[in-house]
Amino acid sequence: MKVIHIAGNLYELSRYDSRSHMAACMYQSGVQAESKGEVHDAQTYYAKAVNADPAFAAAWVNLGTLQCQLGALPRAEFCYRQALAADAEYALARYNLACCLQDQERHEEARTEYEQVLHNCPDYFDALFNLAHMHLYHFSRPEKALHFIQKCERLRPKDRNLLVLKRSWAKWHKNMGWQVFQAS
Repeated sequence: MKVIHIAGNLYELSRYDSRSHMAACMYQSGVQAESKGEVHDAQTYYAKAVNADPAFAAAWVNLGTLQCQLGALPRAEFCYRQALAADAEYALARYNLACCLQDQERHEEARTEYEQVLHNCPDYFDALFNLAHMHLYHFSRPEKALHFIQKCERLRPKDRNLLVLKRSWAKWHKNMGWQVFQAS
């Protein structure tokens, strides 16, 4: 599962008014290093940012994403949980945590986190898509998968990954097939 984050987005910094100058500088340096592909340096900068301000959720998310990319899933999970401890409503942190749990084959926990994302952000396409995928392939609940597929279709009807998932669902339900999607 690909973990998505928005490194360096001005919104991320503007959400937190109490950032120390040191933490903000380290965060921006991490964003710059990451954009140049300097993963080790970015990791160091994000770690310095969270050391300077442990409640800097965006820095925790970016640090977690780097850990995830390096295959250090337990460390990534820790980072995402720290971000959520700082800001329990931070949908991106919760989404990335769900992806991390899913990558660790902890599907029930991932499902719970995705559902929490949707509780706060009902049109979060990637969470809807991942839930559809999980219900189809991991939980063998095609009717639940269809529910999430239809929600995804309303948001991005021409999404290529969604089309593949719809075809997979249709193979499972030849008796209903594409008619379900054409009617919605």
